[in-house]
Amino acid sequence: YCVYKQGLTRLPRAAALYHALADGMCVPDRIHSGYAIAFGLCYFAGQTRRAAVYVDACFRLAEAHGLEDAMASTVVARGLIRGLEGAWSAYRKDVEQAQWLLQSPRVGALAKLGILLQEVFMLAMESDPQTYDHCREEFRRLVDSNLMAKTIFGPLLFVSDIHGTLTQGSLEKSLDAVRQGLASGGTGRSAHMQSQFKAYQAYLEALGGQRNEALAAANVSAQLQDQAGGVYHDVLNQFLLGGAYAHLDLRDDAESLLSKAIEGAERLGANYLRAGALAHRAFLRLNGQEA
Repeated sequence: YCVYKQGLTRLPRAAALYHALADGMCVPDRIHSGYAIAFGLCYFAGQTRRAAVYVDACFRLAEAHGLEDAMASTVVARGLIRGLEGAWSAYRKDVEQAQWLLQSPRVGALAKLGILLQEVFMLAMESDPQTYDHCREEFRRLVDSNLMAKTIFGPLLFVSDIHGTLTQGSLEKSLDAVRQGLASGGTGRSAHMQSQFKAYQAYLEALGGQRNEALAAANVSAQLQDQAGGVYHDVLNQFLLGGAYAHLDLRDDAESLLSKAIEGAERLGANYLRAGALAHRAFLRLNGQEA
């Protein structure tokens, strides 16, 4: 059973129904349905530019009617688009401009947690350990008090921890975050999340010179990603496993996966994945004394 692949088959029908019925919907339903389609376009199809059209329209509608919870939810959707595209300056600007929504009593807990999680990810990538730890603990406190939020958001915090600890140069702490993610509950048990954690494990074990562990994790990750699907996450998987193989000097496998990741990232407009895959392919070719 794979939600991503199933979602991709249902997305065209959902979009067609939305366009046929939107004018007759009440404003909150129109907004909620619109950004739900935007999430689907991002996660299932990797079509961030199409998703942005829905998100921008939903935000304008929410703002015009003073619906702050809906505004916050569309901010989360917009942050997802920025993140998938690697538009980090715009991502940071959106996070900063959304801070007032975190203080609003008219914004629900899940929407607030979505904004706060994006702030956590931003701080992880910027390698600001002290501020990151503070924001992370605040996020953890809020998540632990909400069962639904803990199920949805909890495992994503371990992904953020992997990024944050790696930017600080702590390979062992990154691997510890991977282990915690693999053992987490809720959505962390899904093939989608398990594949990601295994891909990070493969990359990190390869960095640490643990060849057998890296290859075992890469094999499991590839199998799980095949089950899970998701156009963007297919490319992410190719990038991480290709990077792992490059560090293990498995030249043919690395070249193949990294080239696929570059092509896929170009197609999706995922600039940071493209840059990362190009850097790893350059590393591979330089080590092999290729031009």
